[in-house]
Amino acid sequence: MRIVPALVFLASLAAGCGGGGGASDELPPVPKRLDAPALTGAGSYEAYLAAAPAHYTNPNRADGVIVTADNTPPDNPLTDAGATLGRVLFFDTALSPDGNRHCGSCHVPAAAFGDDSPLSTRADGRPTTRNTPALVNVRFYANGRMNWSEGQPSIEAQSLDAAQVELSATLADLPAKLAALDYYPPLFAAAFGDTTITPERVGKALAQFQRAIVSYGSRHDAALAGGGAPDWAGVFTAQELRGMALFRPVPLAEQIALGIATSASDEVQSMHCQLCHQTAAQILTVAAGATPVSSDPDAPGVGPQNIGLSLQAPDTGVNGEGRFKVPSLRNVALSAPYMHDGRFATLEEVIQHYSNGVIDTPLTSHLLRIGQNPAAPVRRTPLTVADTAALIAFLGTLTDAGLANDPRFTDPFEP
Repeated sequence: MRIVPALVFLASLAAGCGGGGGASDELPPVPKRLDAPALTGAGSYEAYLAAAPAHYTNPNRADGVIVTADNTPPDNPLTDAGATLGRVLFFDTALSPDGNRHCGSCHVPAAAFGDDSPLSTRADGRPTTRNTPALVNVRFYANGRMNWSEGQPSIEAQSLDAAQVELSATLADLPAKLAALDYYPPLFAAAFGDTTITPERVGKALAQFQRAIVSYGSRHDAALAGGGAPDWAGVFTAQELRGMALFRPVPLAEQIALGIATSASDEVQSMHCQLCHQTAAQILTVAAGATPVSSDPDAPGVGPQNIGLSLQAPDTGVNGEGRFKVPSLRNVALSAPYMHDGRFATLEEVIQHYSNGVIDTPLTSHLLRIGQNPAAPVRRTPLTVADTAALIAFLGTLTDAGLANDPRFTDPFEP
């Protein structure tokens, strides 16, 4: 039985608590893990989210509102104690029958809470058919649905489904199993008011932790942080500024002011990435005046999109239409490989696809067509090597390096 020292645990609550190798045939050693989570000094999740800059919290942003896309349900508000419990559950190998895997085995903090394998693996070692989705900013996917094909209606439901499918956990056995670990009853009591452990509460706590994984510490955020006009020129390099104009339309006058172009003759033509990766959170939320209806492939709001990966997708996605969820681009430079099936190993390959490789089929998203017209041809924007590098440099400004090492989001069982 794992035992957490009472004084250490209580101190953590008082502090905001919540707040292989080589050619050898030998298996690599299993990293030693603590018998109980170390929760001191983690800090407050509520304070972390309250410190988000105005471009996350202002409901009147001209470049897209983030705060109204929050998918937190009324019956599961985020609290320090709830997110702390969720963090422990997320990284606890006790949830898997063999005691060797946890949610963080696939959702690795250093990889934007994704992993570096094209396809994720189940507890028995068999590969799935999907790449592990990154979890950064899942809170701001407006309809709240999870999985690449939105098969789960909420983060709560997805958490329990993943425990059963990826970790091979038996939900009926979880309450007794967790109650036998001395550190869980006080964690559940702090989060929910009593020591009762249920699958529903497990799902709610895991969801609270995942909704706390919000990125706002990138250089992109630094350029926006003043609350007035963005300080792009003061934060970005010339290469990153050019990449920004490739990512989203920048008016010619602004391009000239920023030194991106000198006249209409060398104006940068955008690839319109912002049509899918919207707002400062770079996630498909809600376009102006749109209603979040994920079942309508032509709706201008949220929902999975067919991005023309193949003539007939081997993985048919939503409604057999080859449509898949649009993730946030936060920490995208850390989350390779890319797409629902991990087919692209690098950002260069991703950009090559969107610039000149989208396959035009009847199901290809209107967001990838000229003028966003469903009847128009697919938009082509051939890029030079320098432009590809510039776009990658801009995507690098979305990296929030501090998030992966923030003690609120690291494995509390690591020595």
